[in-house]
Amino acid sequence: MTVAELIGLLNDMTDRENPTEEALRWFNACSRRIAPQARIPQISESTIPVPFSRFSLPEDLVEIVQPDGLQYQPEGKPYWTIIYDRHLHPNKVTGYRRFGKVAVLDSTYEPGTLRLDYYRLPDPLTSLDDEPEIPEAFHEIYAYYGAMLYLSRWSNQGEDYPLHRAEFERLLNELDLHTSYQRGRGAPFQTRDVMPRWKSRRRVL
Repeated sequence: MTVAELIGLLNDMTDRENPTEEALRWFNACSRRIAPQARIPQISESTIPVPFSRFSLPEDLVEIVQPDGLQYQPEGKPYWTIIYDRHLHPNKVTGYRRFGKVAVLDSTYEPGTLRLDYYRLPDPLTSLDDEPEIPEAFHEIYAYYGAMLYLSRWSNQGEDYPLHRAEFERLLNELDLHTSYQRGRGAPFQTRDVMPRWKSRRRVL
């Protein structure tokens, strides 16, 4: 469904004409809310030409894939080494700790390539022709979330709010199950550059 179609569905749910700018704000809030369940995968690589002991994480990062989501290849070497999250794997030889959007390594690494496999935020919805990145079977979740945000303005939300919330939670649970299964199967991926200094590959749902 396009944003225009989702706004039409939202209008039916709320019995009003919702301005496009407001609906887009609600839909993008929904994208952030459902990002952990959407599991939109991204693999980014960056070649670092100097010794390093920390690096910035992507702004759109939701979660690093575990346990091998961060790997390092020394310059001129054919092999990759897994760098483990110390909070989750305290007994591993190599590790890092996250502090917000910065990862701090246990030691200084020589020049080489870092590869980060992670789940990212969905791309922002900005126009009426845009479509959410999640599978189409779950697109209605955006309209339900928008209706929830609209109704949450009022002290008396009526009987519609719990109905919309129940449908939102049902679709969210089904999306969670669907993407868990897809990630377990190992979905194919395509290449696209989205961040400076990071070569990015995006898998397709």
